[in-house]
Parts: sequence; C-alpha cells; structure tokens
Amino acid sequence: MGKDTLSEKDVVQGLGGNLGLSSIRYSFGSFGNAARAAGLKVRAPGEHLRARGNILADDDLFSSLLQMESRLGHIPGAGECNAYGKYSVRPFTKRFGAWPNVLQHYRKWKVDNMQTPSSGNIQSDSDNTEPIPSKPIHQGSKFKGRPPVIYGEPIDFRGLRNAPTNEMGVVYLFAMVSRELGFMINAIGSAFPDCEGTYLYDAKQNQWAAARIEFEFVASNFKAHGHDPDQCDFIVCWKNDWLDCPVTVIELSKEILKLPSR
Repeated sequence: MGKDTLSEKDVVQGLGGNLGLSSIRYSFGSFGNAARAAGLKVRAPGEHLRARGNILADDDLFSSLLQMESRLGHIPGAGECNAYGKYSVRPFTKRFGAWPNVLQHYRKWKVDNMQTPSSGNIQSDSDNTEPIPSKPIHQGSKFKGRPPVIYGEPIDFRGLRNAPTNEMGVVYLFAMVSRELGFMINAIGSAFPDCEGTYLYDAKQNQWAAARIEFEFVASNFKAHGHDPDQCDFIVCWKNDWLDCPVTVIELSKEILKLPSR
C-alpha cells in the first residue's frame, strides 16, 4: 500500500475483502498486534483528526458557551446552542453525554478557571454565528396585570430543572443533598435559626456535632435580616456574596458541581 501506518479501514479496502478482520484478530489477538508484527505503525483512534486539528479542546467548547451565556444573559439550553452557538450540541454531547451533564462540566470549568460571563476574557464570536436578540421576543400588553413567572438559570440537577431564586428554593435543594454534604436534619422551623441538625465532625471516628443552620438565598441576607452570627453555625445559600463572613457558608451553586447530576 506504500504506507508505514495503517488503520483497519485501510486494510479492509486494500485487501478487497479477501481476508477479513475477524481472521486477523483470531490469529493475532487484535489488529494492533498484527500490524506491529508486520513492522507497521498503528494509528491511534482519532489520530487523523488530531493531525488535521479537528479535535476541539474542552477550553474551546466551554469558551463558546461562555460567549453565548454573556450574550443571552443565562446559561444556554441545547436548542439555543444549536441556534446561536459557534458549535452545535454534537461535540458537547459526544464528549460529555446528555446536555445536563454538559452543563455540569461547564459549571465546573467556570469555577476551576475563575471564568464568568463578565470576566473580560471572552473572545469575539466568529462571523458564522447567528445574532441573538438583545430583547425578549415576547413582551408587551399581554403581560399587563399579569407579571411573568421568573425562573432561575437551567441547572437540570436531579429533579430540579432551574436554580433557586429565593430562600425556599435553597431549602428544597439542600434537602436533596444534605446527606451527601455530611448533614443530618433534626428539625426545620420558622424561627431563627431555620434548621437544627448535626454534621459529620470526624469521619474517621464517625463523630457528629450539633449544627444550627440558617437558609438564605444569598449569604449577605443573613446580615440584612439582623441575625446574630454567634447563634448560628452554618449559612446555607445559593450564592455566597459576603466576603469575610463570620459564619461558615455552604454555597450550593458550587457544592452541586461536585455531585452527580442524576
């Protein structure tokens, strides 16, 4: 064939079907063993794509989502990715699985690389991307007297489709993951603090300590509500916007990135 590197496809085409791959595998154990026995190089899976520069790095894929999130104002869904994205959903789902898993990897990438839609590190979009409407399509008189229901960003975390937008959403999400975060709940009430429970203090000794927990949508609401830090052990919130908070903060938007989404 005049080559020193062959793929299975090369062999099938070159032999014209006279010798099947099954016979080669039977005699040598694998196509790679047969090629090496013949003094040939074995082409690794995807090598031809890498040689042409057609394999996208994770940074390329996630940077394109970051550009789209900046333009849309929220994390894009699969349909929005197909409609407005630099890449279709195919390279994402082929590498990471279903779209919820793609978004889980994307959020982790943002945390690991300290990227936000307003970080100033967003590259300009390529010319082949479709413009995204800068204003909502559906607005006008039909919403008068009936404000629209507002949802958080899509997160597709287990049974929760959208991120919390208030304290009750935080309570619901914490109930889903509290055991995985090392908490056991004794009671939830309306008085401060909202929750009484225990947390895993020493895993080796299996020792648990009392935990007084206050739920807030954002951590700074704890201060705005006039709560006493000395009477609380943990603040559970969706976003931690309180630097140097005197109470330990459990920021669920980051914690769920460490957990399976299904």
